[in-house]
Amino acid sequence: VLVFIAAAIPFFPALSAEFVNFDDGKLYLQNDGFHGFTGDHLRWMFTTTYMGHYQPLTWFSAAVDFQISGTNPSSYHRTNVLLHALNGVLLYFAAMRLIGIARREALVNTPLRVAAALVALLFAVHPLRVESVAWVSERRDVLSTFFLLGSLLAYLRAVRPDEPRLRSVPWYLATCGLLVLSLLSKAWGMSFFVVIALLNVYPLRRLPSRVSQWLRPQHLPLPQPRRQCSFARSTRTLPRRGPGAGEGRRRPPPLELEPST
Repeated sequence: VLVFIAAAIPFFPALSAEFVNFDDGKLYLQNDGFHGFTGDHLRWMFTTTYMGHYQPLTWFSAAVDFQISGTNPSSYHRTNVLLHALNGVLLYFAAMRLIGIARREALVNTPLRVAAALVALLFAVHPLRVESVAWVSERRDVLSTFFLLGSLLAYLRAVRPDEPRLRSVPWYLATCGLLVLSLLSKAWGMSFFVVIALLNVYPLRRLPSRVSQWLRPQHLPLPQPRRQCSFARSTRTLPRRGPGAGEGRRRPPPLELEPST
């Protein structure tokens, strides 16, 4: 809660701001493609690259704001600030999880919470966030970051440190789904693959430090063939059960041939 409030307070002045005379006019005032949820509006949102970006979910969120306040910028700014504050909270939980893995701490303690809060606050109140939060045209930044951080948290639930194999397939599918939503908000979600590769080296330690060893079978999230073979050999030695098994059905003695004279 404290991280959410601290992330939102510096951007309260933006709630009373107007549209910026730089892209906001063309995107939100002179464009009626997102002014509804009819078939034509949705088709436009999911097919257009207006002003050079493919961002259907960003247009969808703008359509929600238009239903609330029309072309009044208050709802647009309020949604940006809300998404930014939620991003600070998501980063807090991600940082707490990653710092705990790096320090190999199983329990969450006060120093761990303080460190994660400092990371989240440094991100939330940094001057570089002003453009993404106070400029309505950069809704795509805060929205795609929201889904990207959610995808990171789901990935941390899907894997186990020091082990290449997946811990949870449902959480891994959630990771992929949230990543797709981030990409539909802004294309910079492609950097997620680089971030995950680095995190798998450290602090997750799921990959060796040498890139040339990443594609070896023991480092891939696949069943190990050796373990499967040992399981198959063990099943051959199991006793048979059911009708005709055990003492009631013995193997006949070997046939002995008399020597020919």
